[in-house]
Amino acid sequence: MKNHEQHTSAARAFLKLANMTREMPTLLRHGCAAGLTLVSLFLRLKLGGGTNFPFLLFLPAIALSAMLFNRGSGITATLLSALFTWWYLLPPPDTQPQRLDFRLAIVIFIFVGLSLSAFIEMMHALIMRLQAQQRIQRLQIILGAMGEFFQQEVFLLFRRNKARIHGKRFFMGCTQAHNERMH
Repeated sequence: MKNHEQHTSAARAFLKLANMTREMPTLLRHGCAAGLTLVSLFLRLKLGGGTNFPFLLFLPAIALSAMLFNRGSGITATLLSALFTWWYLLPPPDTQPQRLDFRLAIVIFIFVGLSLSAFIEMMHALIMRLQAQQRIQRLQIILGAMGEFFQQEVFLLFRRNKARIHGKRFFMGCTQAHNERMH
């Protein structure tokens, strides 16, 4: 149970952070996405690893950009990742057969990156809608309880004071109608 509460609070904190960063100016969000992509490129160049999986370290940058900033930032990270891979990680142009395989790989990578960004944006919108519905339901419960409480209190005041409610103008009509019926 404790582990679940920790995960839930961490998820809430991440959503709160994402909501704050999504409010940043567009240029700043895209700049941060570019920064995450550059960090991925730096790690990829430092770690080496050959040309087997040149796109692998760029996927977290795309996912984080889409989660923290928005779909547009995820698209920026996807396109920059493809450009950096093409520029820095592909084999030289004299190895033409391998280069054709990488062209297809880049097209597939761009498709995956764009799809990932769109999917994350849809999930974020769904979570926001669910949270809004939960807030509305909580508010309805509170207002319902308050309404029942106030109805009971007004009824008791009405009974106690025989239609004289301590200076409340909206009940004056009730008091006047009662008095007219009595006379």
